[in-house]
Amino acid sequence: MPRFNDHVSSPTEAESSRNLERWSRLIADGHVPIPQDWPEADLLNLVLRVSELRRHRLLTFIARTIAQDIVRCREA
Repeated sequence: MPRFNDHVSSPTEAESSRNLERWSRLIADGHVPIPQDWPEADLLNLVLRVSELRRHRLLTFIARTIAQDIVRCREA
């Protein structure tokens, strides 16, 4: 039977994952630039996560804008 943490092989992996998420959010928010001194594999994961965050935010913005437009048209 699978346990909660079976997919995480060590605390360092979990910590690394949280660190990647934190950095991704900071970069996606524009608070810090993309670090140039990270190993290539880590940098690729970081850039992909930043891209996912930004894409999700853009789609959310577009969906909300369309929803607001629909509501305004119904009220008019």
